[in-house]
Amino acid sequence: DPIGLKELSSGRHRNQGSLQYETTLVLFGKCQYRPAIPYLAGVALYDFSFNVVGAAEESLESLYPDHPKKFDTLEEEQKYYCGRAKKEGYRVVCKSK
Repeated sequence: DPIGLKELSSGRHRNQGSLQYETTLVLFGKCQYRPAIPYLAGVALYDFSFNVVGAAEESLESLYPDHPKKFDTLEEEQKYYCGRAKKEGYRVVCKSK
């Protein structure tokens, strides 16, 4: 459901518990829903819950199958996916540490 995916990729529904929400995030990759990339790369990879971060990683790996197989740090992975999203023209604001 493209309308449902669009609404969920807005991040407005992050009020769900992280175990429930991670299931939603994984669906973006399974459905190849590329409009979710700004949310995944700019918000979800920085979430306080590692369940959400892991789900964002899984989706981004599906959306970018040519991704590096291993990152040394989460910060390196965040920078990589933020850069990829920007390169594709997505408006994404990524936090830097």
